[in-house]
Amino acid sequence: MLVKENTKSCEEIPPLLIDNETYTNNENEIANALNDYIVSVATVNDEDSNYPPLSLKTNQILDEIMVSEQVIINILSNLDINKASGPDGISHKMLKHSCNSICKPLSLLFNQSLRESQNPNAWKIANVIPLFKKRK
Repeated sequence: MLVKENTKSCEEIPPLLIDNETYTNNENEIANALNDYIVSVATVNDEDSNYPPLSLKTNQILDEIMVSEQVIINILSNLDINKASGPDGISHKMLKHSCNSICKPLSLLFNQSLRESQNPNAWKIANVIPLFKKRK
């Protein structure tokens, strides 16, 4: 049961059964358990899927866009170093402090991706964590 019976308000998160025998009130354990469950049921393997053909609505393609080194430097210089890193594990602090060294290879990589109209699969991965917001 997720909601306590006979309560007028939900001031706290109710206990959650996390491993078929243990209940927890710890918000981090509850968030991690919910995340693990969502990941286990939401994983989709669509490698063998056949998608219907899509008709183009325009003749324009993104191969004419160029990402300059200066644009990359500007973006990396404005990263918030207090934010969490992505799935690659590279911290914002590392990206921010190495922006002058990595802007050239990143520019080449982004421009090649736009020119070939292909994005690496690693760019399609994200860390998604549901967070409970306390009631006011």
